[in-house]
Amino acid sequence: SVYIMHVFCFVIYIAFGTLVMLNLVTGVFVEGAQRIIKEDKDNELLALAAKMFQESDPGCQEITAEDFDDRLKSGAMDEYIEAIGINTLEAEHLFESLDRDRSGQISLREFVSGCLRLRSAARSVDISEVGFRMRD
Repeated sequence: SVYIMHVFCFVIYIAFGTLVMLNLVTGVFVEGAQRIIKEDKDNELLALAAKMFQESDPGCQEITAEDFDDRLKSGAMDEYIEAIGINTLEAEHLFESLDRDRSGQISLREFVSGCLRLRSAARSVDISEVGFRMRD
């Protein structure tokens, strides 16, 4: 009777250990898959931005505020706006937040890096930048 109880406890111990190991392995695979999906979405966002710039003016590496507003109002940017997860009202103020050097034009690099920043969670550096800009 004691022997059967020890065997039963040992079997339960092995089963629990096996479940823990399977859970860890599953977690590693899920984390890897999520990272790959995020990278794919970022690459898709980059391709959409490049496509938008090419449609605006082939060979052009910058877009003006007027051209941005025209494309926004014509619906040419709807797919991109949806991809970065903002609505049309928020997109109307998007140009000002992306034009980091205040030149009145945004480059493809400014556009993509700014939109990728918008997709991620706010970091403390982003929040401090907002506070700094509000003081100006």
